[in-house]
Amino acid sequence: MSQDNLIAAAQQAHPQALAIVLNRLLKSRGVQARVQRQGADLKILVEAKRLPDQTAIANGIRDRLDQLGIQSIQTVKLYGYQTGATFPIWTQTLPLRFGPESQLETTPSPPVPVLIRLQGQPAEPLAPLRQPTTSSMTQRRSPQANPWGKFRVRSILLWAILFSMILSLGWNLLIGAAGLEFNDPIGGVISGLAIYGLLYIWALGQFRTFHINHQRVIGNIPKRYPWWRPLGLVAAIFLFSLGSFQIAFYGISFWFPNLVESILNNDLVASAHETAYPRLTHLLQIFMVVVAAPVVEEFLFRGIILHRWAEKWGPSKALWSSAFLFGVLHANFVGLTMFGLVMGLLYLRTRTLIVPIVCHAFNNAIAIAFNLLPGDSPDPTLTLEQFRAGWWMGVVCLTLALPWLLQFILRNWPHRDAQFPYGLNSGQSQNRFAALNASLANLSPFS
Repeated sequence: MSQDNLIAAAQQAHPQALAIVLNRLLKSRGVQARVQRQGADLKILVEAKRLPDQTAIANGIRDRLDQLGIQSIQTVKLYGYQTGATFPIWTQTLPLRFGPESQLETTPSPPVPVLIRLQGQPAEPLAPLRQPTTSSMTQRRSPQANPWGKFRVRSILLWAILFSMILSLGWNLLIGAAGLEFNDPIGGVISGLAIYGLLYIWALGQFRTFHINHQRVIGNIPKRYPWWRPLGLVAAIFLFSLGSFQIAFYGISFWFPNLVESILNNDLVASAHETAYPRLTHLLQIFMVVVAAPVVEEFLFRGIILHRWAEKWGPSKALWSSAFLFGVLHANFVGLTMFGLVMGLLYLRTRTLIVPIVCHAFNNAIAIAFNLLPGDSPDPTLTLEQFRAGWWMGVVCLTLALPWLLQFILRNWPHRDAQFPYGLNSGQSQNRFAALNASLANLSPFS
């Protein structure tokens, strides 16, 4: 088939001719294209082991379609797939600007029927070619390929500090005016809940600014999910946290005994004699630890920070860095770093924040249960001598937990080209994409 006939067929939006033209364009990028036409709608699937920049691909395809001057197509939907993936990484609707000039070097075809023969198939007559007419459509800017590029993790930390300072000052002024006790734990609980709420609201505002889809970050609630597996994994993480805390702080206690002793006797739930509002304080503390903290922390660390650093450094560095930051912001650094790492892998594996949130809440609920088990005794404090005497328990906990955790990490560690949940959680239903895959699979092989 001559070049002129190929271009003429492509100008009539023949799917196989368009696929040949687009594959010639994308071949140097290692990208392959398939084309499907349904009436006035054109669907283009591009696939590669590692897709180049979305904007570059979209602009290249749009420019080539504009050069062809196709008049019979109203909408063009582009789907970007990683080789072997079931669902697209991204989708985009292309704005077209058809004009009379074509930058392709072709001889103008008269309005007569054209015959095209592709891959051994019988010649298929096409409708007479219509010459393109001038259009005044305005070029629209393509959506940003990766919305995480402008998100700054340091902004989260700075706003958290700012919110803490403002709320602390406001609370002190309020209780001072009311004549209440400054050291009542309920003040810290209310401030903590307010900080969590303000950070979540601020993050949603950033999503709006950078056009980040909140639902694609959260993902869908798993159906028929085997919850016993991740919850069993939480038990291993909890054992690891206990063991790492026991071993790490055993050594630290010889250099900073006062610090370790204060951490040991810092309870998650305040005693009844420590607050003027014991029931309200206990309810708010439990709500903050079991509900607010898991939701907001997973949203910030796994939903935002992990995505941002994956875009900047890649999956491996993003997982380690986000887990490290999560550990630094908690007293039990080693145990919570492992916790953050496992939660990040669960997020990548399930493509939903629901699973890490539930696991986080379960882990915190276990911690509160342990905290409440002894009850109010005459002398509930734990001495350094008692703590140091239990070093062997740390060894036992680590021995039980490490094999399970290492096996999970090694089996689920992502490769360097892995796509993250935001790219995989498209706004379309899975059935629709499955239908698209099935229909495109019936097209001719790549040219």
